[in-house]
Amino acid sequence: AARALEEFKDMDPQFSGSRECGLIEKLIEAVEESDAEKFATECHEYDQIMKLDAWETSMLVKVKNSMGAGAGGDGGDDEFC
Repeated sequence: AARALEEFKDMDPQFSGSRECGLIEKLIEAVEESDAEKFATECHEYDQIMKLDAWETSMLVKVKNSMGAGAGGDGGDDEFC
């Protein structure tokens, strides 16, 4: 993911300063640190400004759950915060 992000930054210099790029950088960092709480916090903060749609939320929940968060929980797919 980090390698792909760098490629996207190279293709579009404006992307580097975007809110989306910032989110992806923070999420990659949280995954590398295996910090599900940080991951959820970053998702929640982003969602407060730019609403995540159902598909985006679903994908983010899958990533968070792959880090061991929410395993065995009975929460819905929108529980990233």
